[in-house]
Amino acid sequence: MKSATSLYLDALRFLAAFIVLMDHASGKLFTGGLLWQTNYYGQTAVMVFFVLSGFVIAHVVATKEHTALDYSAARFGRLYSVIVPALLLTIVCDAIGLQKNPDFYYHGPWGYPADSPVPRYLATFLLINRSWFWGPGGMETGINGPFWSLGFEGIYYVAIGLMLFARGSFRALGLFALAICSGPTIVALAPIWFLGFGAYHVTRRHQISELTGILLWLGGLVLLGESYRAHFNWLQIPGAHRESILADYVAGIGFALHVVGFNAIADRFSYVLTPWRAPIRWLGSITFALYLFHRPLIQVLAVYSVGAPSSWAQRIWLLGGTFVVVATLGRLCEQSKGTYKRLFLSVFGSRAAPAPARAISD
Repeated sequence: MKSATSLYLDALRFLAAFIVLMDHASGKLFTGGLLWQTNYYGQTAVMVFFVLSGFVIAHVVATKEHTALDYSAARFGRLYSVIVPALLLTIVCDAIGLQKNPDFYYHGPWGYPADSPVPRYLATFLLINRSWFWGPGGMETGINGPFWSLGFEGIYYVAIGLMLFARGSFRALGLFALAICSGPTIVALAPIWFLGFGAYHVTRRHQISELTGILLWLGGLVLLGESYRAHFNWLQIPGAHRESILADYVAGIGFALHVVGFNAIADRFSYVLTPWRAPIRWLGSITFALYLFHRPLIQVLAVYSVGAPSSWAQRIWLLGGTFVVVATLGRLCEQSKGTYKRLFLSVFGSRAAPAPARAISD
């Protein structure tokens, strides 16, 4: 992957996480409507994450994770290095906030599940929180709604693992069983994730002219900008519980084209991006934590307010406090990836078959 492309994707990854944050924090009871325009693009930002995830997975299996063991340990290590702290943070923040103002949780802007939290946390921990067996609402974890997308991406990680490393009938049966257990919604959005996987291979195997790259880059940007206009409920896939599948696909296609186009002209942006390499990498490293930490944090900081929601004191308290926690705890999560990977290597390795895992043909 070109260095400029990698930097650009890190910057876009953080921007997408920031849009999701502001989509949730812009409500009148949180920041008095600050940057309310992000409400149009919260769904778009999550589809950007889907495509980015597919793109990154294609890159790592093509360049370094060549065996089932390496792939499984690295992917689960990456996920759980943030999932575990995010679940613990949600438990702590929700407990503190509920003690102070339960009405803001149960009857506030987002709503809080009234049933037992144990099955919800367990389902989320196992990445089956969006299986169709739980119904259209899934098993949301406390106030931390953004966990819903992990129930999709975890399944897609397993699907890629089966496609690349399983053999014969086991691969076909494994994918079929995975699709049946996951349900129509996860299957319906899978092509968006795989757009990222395909986009990576397009950038790797095909030389695209600069003119074509500019057109794809700008065209994809237009589709992203207009994706919110595609929220039409009349386009539905049977059994798939999404507000607008059409908007999801417009955003996913737009971003995939945008990335392919940028890669073709990436060298022209090197002089702009390279001087900012350190801060861009740092922001990219806390993106996953920002996405999974922000919801319980803004909720509890809204409960323990320091002023009216529209006051700058409260806005700085809520947004600044969230960033301080994310920047500190998120960096610790990033540094713990290796520890989690080694843990999964030991777990999966002890159960591996004696024969070596099949390497990917490049």
